[in-house]
Amino acid sequence: MPAKISPIQKYGDEWTLFTLARSGADISNSDKEAYLASVRKVLDENEDSPSLVPTEYAKLAITLGSMGIDPSTEENYNIIAKIYNDKRISDATSNAPIFALIALDSKTYVIPDGAFWTREKLVDQILSYQKESGGFSLNKSSGDGIDITAMALQALAPYYKNNTKVKNSVDKALNYLEKKLDATGSYGGNSCTDAQVLTALSALGIDATKSEKFSKLNSNLVGNMAKYKTDKGFGIGAGGDANDFANTQVSYSLNAYLRFVEVKPALYKFTDVEFTKAEDDDSSEFDSAKMYKLIDKIYSLVDLPLPNNKDTVIKASKEFNEMLKITPDDYIDELKAVEYVLTALNGKIDLMNLVDSVDYKDNAEKGKEKKLDEAIAKLNTSIEKR
Repeated sequence: MPAKISPIQKYGDEWTLFTLARSGADISNSDKEAYLASVRKVLDENEDSPSLVPTEYAKLAITLGSMGIDPSTEENYNIIAKIYNDKRISDATSNAPIFALIALDSKTYVIPDGAFWTREKLVDQILSYQKESGGFSLNKSSGDGIDITAMALQALAPYYKNNTKVKNSVDKALNYLEKKLDATGSYGGNSCTDAQVLTALSALGIDATKSEKFSKLNSNLVGNMAKYKTDKGFGIGAGGDANDFANTQVSYSLNAYLRFVEVKPALYKFTDVEFTKAEDDDSSEFDSAKMYKLIDKIYSLVDLPLPNNKDTVIKASKEFNEMLKITPDDYIDELKAVEYVLTALNGKIDLMNLVDSVDYKDNAEKGKEKKLDEAIAKLNTSIEKR
Protein backbone atom coordinates (compact mmCIF):
# COMPACT_ATOMS: atom_id res chain seq x y z
CA MET A 1 0.00 0.00 0.00
CA PRO A 2 1.44 3.42 -0.94
CA ALA A 3 2.85 5.40 1.94
CA LYS A 4 1.04 8.47 3.24
CA ILE A 5 3.20 11.55 3.53
CA SER A 6 3.33 14.37 6.06
CA PRO A 7 0.62 17.01 5.58
CA ILE A 8 3.22 19.78 5.57
CA GLN A 9 4.60 20.33 2.07
CA LYS A 10 6.23 23.48 0.71
CA TYR A 11 8.37 24.95 -2.00
CA GLY A 12 11.74 23.20 -1.81
CA ASP A 13 10.25 19.72 -1.41
CA GLU A 14 10.04 19.16 -5.19
CA TRP A 15 12.02 15.96 -5.61
CA THR A 16 10.43 14.37 -2.56
CA LEU A 17 6.93 15.16 -3.81
CA PHE A 18 7.78 14.04 -7.34
CA THR A 19 9.20 10.75 -6.06
CA LEU A 20 6.14 10.08 -3.92
CA ALA A 21 3.70 11.06 -6.64
CA ARG A 22 5.28 8.77 -9.23
CA SER A 23 5.37 5.89 -6.75
CA GLY A 24 1.63 6.22 -6.08
CA ALA A 25 1.83 7.80 -2.63
CA ASP A 26 -1.36 9.17 -1.09
CA ILE A 27 -0.88 12.92 -1.46
CA SER A 28 -4.05 14.55 -0.17
CA ASN A 29 -5.71 17.53 -1.83
CA SER A 30 -4.88 19.65 1.20
CA ASP A 31 -1.20 18.76 0.86
CA LYS A 32 -1.27 19.63 -2.84
CA GLU A 33 -3.00 22.91 -2.16
CA ALA A 34 -0.51 23.79 0.59
CA TYR A 35 2.40 23.09 -1.74
CA LEU A 36 0.80 24.97 -4.63
CA ALA A 37 0.15 27.98 -2.39
CA SER A 38 3.81 28.07 -1.32
CA VAL A 39 4.91 27.81 -4.97
CA ARG A 40 2.62 30.66 -6.02
CA LYS A 41 4.00 32.78 -3.19
CA VAL A 42 7.55 32.20 -4.45
CA LEU A 43 6.50 32.96 -8.02
CA ASP A 44 4.75 36.13 -6.88
CA GLU A 45 7.91 37.26 -5.13
CA ASN A 46 9.92 36.33 -8.20
CA GLU A 47 7.76 38.62 -10.35
CA ASP A 48 8.94 41.55 -8.22
CA SER A 49 12.53 40.40 -7.77
CA PRO A 50 13.54 37.72 -10.32
CA SER A 51 15.86 35.15 -8.78
CA LEU A 52 14.71 31.71 -9.96
CA VAL A 53 17.19 29.97 -12.26
CA PRO A 54 16.05 27.94 -15.31
CA THR A 55 16.32 24.57 -13.55
CA GLU A 56 13.93 25.79 -10.83
CA TYR A 57 11.16 26.36 -13.37
CA ALA A 58 11.75 22.92 -14.88
CA LYS A 59 11.72 21.28 -11.46
CA LEU A 60 8.45 23.02 -10.58
CA ALA A 61 6.84 21.97 -13.87
CA ILE A 62 7.90 18.35 -13.35
CA THR A 63 6.69 18.23 -9.75
CA LEU A 64 3.36 19.96 -10.37
CA GLY A 65 2.70 17.80 -13.43
CA SER A 66 3.43 14.60 -11.53
CA MET A 67 0.79 15.63 -8.96
CA GLY A 68 -1.86 16.37 -11.59
CA ILE A 69 -1.48 20.16 -11.47
CA ASP A 70 -1.15 21.82 -14.88
CA PRO A 71 1.94 24.10 -14.93
CA SER A 72 0.95 25.58 -18.30
CA THR A 73 -2.07 27.55 -17.05
CA GLU A 74 -2.11 31.27 -16.40
CA GLU A 75 -3.29 30.58 -12.85
CA ASN A 76 -0.05 28.69 -12.28
CA TYR A 77 2.02 31.46 -13.87
CA ASN A 78 2.43 29.53 -17.15
CA ILE A 79 5.66 27.95 -15.98
CA ILE A 80 5.89 26.02 -19.25
CA ALA A 81 6.06 29.29 -21.21
CA LYS A 82 8.74 30.56 -18.84
CA ILE A 83 10.78 27.48 -19.74
CA TYR A 84 10.54 27.67 -23.54
CA ASN A 85 11.17 31.42 -23.52
CA ASP A 86 14.09 31.40 -21.07
CA LYS A 87 17.08 32.79 -22.99
CA ARG A 88 19.35 32.17 -19.99
CA ILE A 89 19.45 28.46 -20.85
CA SER A 90 21.87 29.33 -23.66
CA ASP A 91 24.59 30.26 -21.19
CA ALA A 92 23.60 28.00 -18.30
CA THR A 93 25.10 24.68 -17.27
CA SER A 94 23.95 21.58 -19.15
CA ASN A 95 21.37 20.58 -16.56
CA ALA A 96 19.30 23.61 -17.64
CA PRO A 97 18.49 22.36 -21.18
CA ILE A 98 18.36 18.78 -19.89
CA PHE A 99 15.60 19.40 -17.39
CA ALA A 100 13.88 21.96 -19.60
CA LEU A 101 13.45 19.25 -22.24
CA ILE A 102 12.37 16.67 -19.64
CA ALA A 103 9.74 19.12 -18.34
CA LEU A 104 8.39 19.98 -21.80
CA ASP A 105 8.23 16.31 -22.79
CA SER A 106 6.57 15.14 -19.56
CA LYS A 107 3.25 16.08 -21.17
CA THR A 108 2.42 17.04 -24.75
CA TYR A 109 2.81 20.74 -24.03
CA VAL A 110 2.45 22.91 -27.11
CA ILE A 111 5.40 25.15 -27.91
CA PRO A 112 4.07 28.02 -30.04
CA ASP A 113 5.72 29.57 -33.07
CA GLY A 114 8.02 32.33 -31.96
CA ALA A 115 9.10 30.61 -28.74
CA PHE A 116 12.79 31.04 -28.03
CA TRP A 117 13.30 27.31 -27.55
CA THR A 118 11.92 24.39 -29.52
CA ARG A 119 12.42 20.78 -28.56
CA GLU A 120 14.89 20.40 -31.43
CA LYS A 121 16.94 23.39 -30.26
CA LEU A 122 17.06 22.00 -26.72
CA VAL A 123 18.23 18.63 -28.06
CA ASP A 124 21.04 20.38 -29.95
CA GLN A 125 21.94 22.40 -26.88
CA ILE A 126 22.26 19.22 -24.81
CA LEU A 127 24.36 17.51 -27.50
CA SER A 128 26.77 20.46 -27.49
CA TYR A 129 27.98 19.35 -24.05
CA GLN A 130 29.14 15.90 -25.18
CA LYS A 131 32.85 15.22 -25.02
CA GLU A 132 35.05 13.03 -27.23
CA SER A 133 34.90 10.39 -24.49
CA GLY A 134 31.16 10.05 -25.06
CA GLY A 135 30.38 11.49 -21.67
CA PHE A 136 28.64 14.81 -21.08
CA SER A 137 29.92 17.72 -19.02
CA LEU A 138 28.21 20.22 -16.74
CA ASN A 139 30.14 23.09 -18.34
CA LYS A 140 31.58 23.14 -21.83
CA SER A 141 34.99 23.92 -20.35
CA SER A 142 34.90 21.08 -17.78
CA GLY A 143 35.44 17.37 -18.06
CA ASP A 144 32.84 14.65 -18.46
CA GLY A 145 30.86 13.24 -15.56
CA ILE A 146 28.82 10.09 -15.00
CA ASP A 147 25.84 11.73 -13.29
CA ILE A 148 25.34 14.48 -15.87
CA THR A 149 25.81 11.96 -18.69
CA ALA A 150 23.02 9.83 -17.25
CA MET A 151 20.77 12.88 -16.89
CA ALA A 152 21.43 13.85 -20.51
CA LEU A 153 20.39 10.36 -21.61
CA GLN A 154 17.16 10.66 -19.62
CA ALA A 155 16.28 13.78 -21.62
CA LEU A 156 17.39 12.33 -24.97
CA ALA A 157 15.71 8.93 -24.52
CA PRO A 158 12.40 9.87 -26.24
CA TYR A 159 14.33 10.80 -29.40
CA TYR A 160 16.61 7.75 -29.55
CA LYS A 161 14.64 5.67 -32.05
CA ASN A 162 13.69 8.39 -34.51
CA ASN A 163 16.63 10.78 -34.52
CA THR A 164 19.88 9.50 -36.00
CA LYS A 165 21.94 12.29 -34.47
CA VAL A 166 20.56 11.50 -31.02
CA LYS A 167 21.00 7.75 -31.50
CA ASN A 168 24.68 8.14 -32.37
CA SER A 169 25.21 10.40 -29.38
CA VAL A 170 23.39 8.10 -26.96
CA ASP A 171 25.24 5.01 -28.20
CA LYS A 172 28.52 6.81 -27.63
CA ALA A 173 27.42 7.82 -24.13
CA LEU A 174 26.31 4.27 -23.28
CA ASN A 175 29.75 3.02 -24.28
CA TYR A 176 31.25 5.64 -21.94
CA LEU A 177 29.03 4.51 -19.05
CA GLU A 178 29.86 0.86 -19.71
CA LYS A 179 33.58 1.62 -19.42
CA LYS A 180 33.07 3.57 -16.19
CA LEU A 181 31.25 0.71 -14.42
CA ASP A 182 33.51 -0.78 -11.74
CA ALA A 183 34.11 -4.42 -10.86
CA THR A 184 31.23 -4.47 -8.36
CA GLY A 185 28.67 -3.37 -10.94
CA SER A 186 28.53 0.14 -9.45
CA TYR A 187 29.88 3.62 -10.09
CA GLY A 188 32.26 4.05 -7.20
CA GLY A 189 29.78 2.82 -4.61
CA ASN A 190 27.76 6.05 -4.84
CA SER A 191 24.02 5.43 -4.65
CA CYS A 192 23.07 8.70 -6.37
CA THR A 193 25.31 8.04 -9.37
CA ASP A 194 24.05 4.45 -9.62
CA ALA A 195 20.49 5.79 -9.43
CA GLN A 196 20.97 8.27 -12.27
CA VAL A 197 22.40 5.60 -14.56
CA LEU A 198 19.62 3.16 -13.65
CA THR A 199 17.04 5.84 -14.46
CA ALA A 200 18.73 6.50 -17.81
CA LEU A 201 18.92 2.81 -18.76
CA SER A 202 15.26 2.30 -17.85
CA ALA A 203 14.25 5.31 -19.96
CA LEU A 204 16.12 3.80 -22.91
CA GLY A 205 14.50 0.38 -22.48
CA ILE A 206 17.65 -1.35 -21.22
CA ASP A 207 17.11 -3.89 -18.43
CA ALA A 208 19.93 -3.31 -15.95
CA THR A 209 19.42 -6.78 -14.45
CA LYS A 210 19.86 -8.55 -17.78
CA SER A 211 22.30 -6.41 -19.71
CA GLU A 212 25.76 -7.99 -19.86
CA LYS A 213 27.25 -4.57 -20.51
CA PHE A 214 25.96 -3.21 -17.21
CA SER A 215 26.54 -6.22 -14.94
CA LYS A 216 29.73 -7.36 -13.21
CA LEU A 217 30.28 -10.54 -11.20
CA ASN A 218 26.54 -11.20 -11.09
CA SER A 219 26.01 -7.72 -9.63
CA ASN A 220 23.92 -5.00 -11.24
CA LEU A 221 22.56 -1.54 -10.50
CA VAL A 222 19.19 -2.83 -9.27
CA GLY A 223 20.52 -5.46 -6.90
CA ASN A 224 23.25 -3.16 -5.62
CA MET A 225 20.69 -0.69 -4.26
CA ALA A 226 20.14 -3.04 -1.32
CA LYS A 227 23.61 -2.29 0.04
CA TYR A 228 22.71 1.38 0.43
CA LYS A 229 19.61 0.61 2.52
CA THR A 230 19.52 1.84 6.10
CA ASP A 231 16.92 1.75 8.84
CA LYS A 232 15.69 5.19 7.76
CA GLY A 233 16.04 5.03 4.00
CA PHE A 234 19.10 5.04 1.76
CA GLY A 235 22.62 6.35 2.26
CA ILE A 236 25.08 7.77 -0.26
CA GLY A 237 27.46 4.88 0.35
CA ALA A 238 27.15 1.41 1.80
CA GLY A 239 26.87 1.57 5.58
CA GLY A 240 26.30 5.33 5.59
CA ASP A 241 23.52 7.28 7.25
CA ALA A 242 20.26 7.95 5.45
CA ASN A 243 20.45 10.98 3.19
CA ASP A 244 17.65 12.99 1.56
CA PHE A 245 19.37 13.06 -1.83
CA ALA A 246 19.94 9.33 -1.74
CA ASN A 247 16.39 8.65 -0.53
CA THR A 248 14.78 10.43 -3.47
CA GLN A 249 17.20 9.40 -6.21
CA VAL A 250 17.36 5.72 -5.29
CA SER A 251 13.59 5.60 -4.82
CA TYR A 252 12.69 7.18 -8.13
CA SER A 253 15.34 5.17 -10.00
CA LEU A 254 13.82 1.93 -8.71
CA ASN A 255 10.41 3.29 -9.68
CA ALA A 256 11.77 4.06 -13.16
CA TYR A 257 13.01 0.47 -13.44
CA LEU A 258 9.72 -0.96 -12.16
CA ARG A 259 7.78 1.13 -14.67
CA PHE A 260 9.99 -0.19 -17.44
CA VAL A 261 9.58 -3.88 -16.60
CA GLU A 262 5.83 -3.49 -15.98
CA VAL A 263 5.42 -1.59 -19.28
CA LYS A 264 3.99 1.49 -17.60
CA PRO A 265 4.55 5.12 -18.62
CA ALA A 266 8.15 6.12 -18.00
CA LEU A 267 9.19 8.04 -14.90
CA TYR A 268 9.07 11.40 -16.68
CA LYS A 269 6.13 10.61 -18.97
CA PHE A 270 2.91 11.71 -17.30
CA THR A 271 0.47 10.09 -19.72
CA ASP A 272 -0.92 8.27 -16.70
CA VAL A 273 -1.59 11.55 -14.87
CA GLU A 274 -4.79 13.49 -15.45
CA PHE A 275 -4.67 17.20 -14.82
CA THR A 276 -7.44 18.35 -12.53
CA LYS A 277 -8.82 21.82 -11.88
CA ALA A 278 -9.12 23.25 -8.40
CA GLU A 279 -12.61 22.97 -6.97
CA ASP A 280 -12.96 26.75 -6.88
CA ASP A 281 -11.63 27.19 -10.42
CA ASP A 282 -15.03 27.97 -11.89
CA SER A 283 -14.46 31.41 -13.37
CA SER A 284 -18.03 31.53 -14.70
CA GLU A 285 -19.50 32.15 -11.22
CA PHE A 286 -19.21 35.50 -9.48
CA ASP A 287 -17.58 35.55 -6.04
CA SER A 288 -17.61 38.89 -4.24
CA ALA A 289 -14.65 37.86 -2.07
CA LYS A 290 -12.56 37.29 -5.18
CA MET A 291 -13.66 40.64 -6.57
CA TYR A 292 -12.58 42.53 -3.45
CA LYS A 293 -9.30 40.63 -3.39
CA LEU A 294 -8.71 41.68 -7.02
CA ILE A 295 -9.55 45.31 -6.18
CA ASP A 296 -6.97 45.30 -3.37
CA LYS A 297 -4.44 43.72 -5.70
CA ILE A 298 -5.00 46.39 -8.36
CA TYR A 299 -4.58 49.25 -5.86
CA SER A 300 -1.30 47.68 -4.68
CA LEU A 301 0.09 47.80 -8.22
CA VAL A 302 0.61 51.56 -7.91
CA ASP A 303 3.61 50.96 -5.62
CA LEU A 304 5.36 48.56 -8.01
CA PRO A 305 8.26 49.91 -10.10
CA LEU A 306 7.81 49.84 -13.85
CA PRO A 307 8.65 48.50 -16.37
CA ASN A 308 10.09 45.63 -14.27
CA ASN A 309 6.59 44.61 -13.17
CA LYS A 310 4.73 45.09 -16.43
CA ASP A 311 3.83 41.38 -16.57
CA THR A 312 2.10 41.72 -13.20
CA VAL A 313 0.08 44.68 -14.49
CA ILE A 314 -0.85 42.83 -17.68
CA LYS A 315 -1.95 39.80 -15.68
CA ALA A 316 -4.09 41.95 -13.36
CA SER A 317 -5.67 43.65 -16.39
CA LYS A 318 -6.70 40.28 -17.78
CA GLU A 319 -8.15 39.26 -14.42
CA PHE A 320 -10.05 42.55 -14.27
CA ASN A 321 -11.57 42.03 -17.73
CA GLU A 322 -12.62 38.48 -16.85
CA MET A 323 -14.16 39.61 -13.57
CA LEU A 324 -15.97 42.42 -15.38
CA LYS A 325 -17.78 39.86 -17.56
CA ILE A 326 -19.40 38.08 -14.62
CA THR A 327 -19.89 40.88 -12.08
CA PRO A 328 -23.59 41.62 -11.39
CA ASP A 329 -25.00 45.16 -11.49
CA ASP A 330 -24.98 45.46 -7.70
CA TYR A 331 -21.17 45.27 -7.64
CA ILE A 332 -20.16 46.67 -11.03
CA ASP A 333 -19.57 50.26 -9.86
CA GLU A 334 -17.16 49.11 -7.14
CA LEU A 335 -15.16 47.09 -9.63
CA LYS A 336 -15.08 49.82 -12.26
CA ALA A 337 -13.83 52.27 -9.64
CA VAL A 338 -10.33 50.76 -9.98
CA GLU A 339 -10.29 50.67 -13.76
CA TYR A 340 -8.50 54.03 -13.94
CA VAL A 341 -5.53 52.54 -12.06
CA LEU A 342 -5.04 49.88 -14.73
CA THR A 343 -5.58 52.42 -17.50
CA ALA A 344 -2.92 54.71 -16.04
CA LEU A 345 -0.41 51.91 -15.42
CA ASN A 346 -0.88 50.39 -18.88
CA GLY A 347 -0.52 53.89 -20.32
CA LYS A 348 2.70 54.31 -18.41
CA ILE A 349 4.01 51.01 -19.79
CA ASP A 350 3.03 51.99 -23.35
CA LEU A 351 4.75 55.35 -22.92
CA MET A 352 7.92 53.73 -21.65
CA ASN A 353 7.93 51.34 -24.59
CA LEU A 354 7.37 54.24 -26.99
CA VAL A 355 10.15 56.36 -25.53
CA ASP A 356 12.56 53.42 -25.47
CA SER A 357 11.84 52.77 -29.14
CA VAL A 358 12.92 56.29 -30.19
CA ASP A 359 16.44 56.56 -31.56
CA TYR A 360 17.73 59.81 -30.05
CA LYS A 361 20.61 61.33 -32.01
CA ASP A 362 23.40 63.69 -30.99
CA ASN A 363 23.83 62.27 -27.51
CA ALA A 364 20.33 63.38 -26.42
CA GLU A 365 19.94 60.76 -23.68
CA LYS A 366 19.30 63.42 -21.04
CA GLY A 367 16.46 64.83 -23.11
CA LYS A 368 14.98 61.35 -23.41
CA GLU A 369 15.07 60.78 -19.66
CA LYS A 370 13.57 64.21 -18.98
CA LYS A 371 10.61 63.60 -21.31
CA LEU A 372 9.98 60.21 -19.76
CA ASP A 373 10.20 61.53 -16.20
CA GLU A 374 7.78 64.34 -16.99
CA ALA A 375 5.26 61.98 -18.56
CA ILE A 376 5.43 59.54 -15.66
CA ALA A 377 5.09 62.39 -13.15
CA LYS A 378 1.88 63.51 -14.86
CA LEU A 379 0.48 59.98 -14.76
CA ASN A 380 1.38 59.57 -11.10
CA THR A 381 -0.29 62.90 -10.32
CA SER A 382 -3.41 61.68 -12.11
CA ILE A 383 -3.46 58.51 -10.02
CA GLU A 384 -2.99 60.38 -6.75
CA LYS A 385 -5.83 62.82 -7.53
CA ARG A 386 -8.22 59.91 -8.01
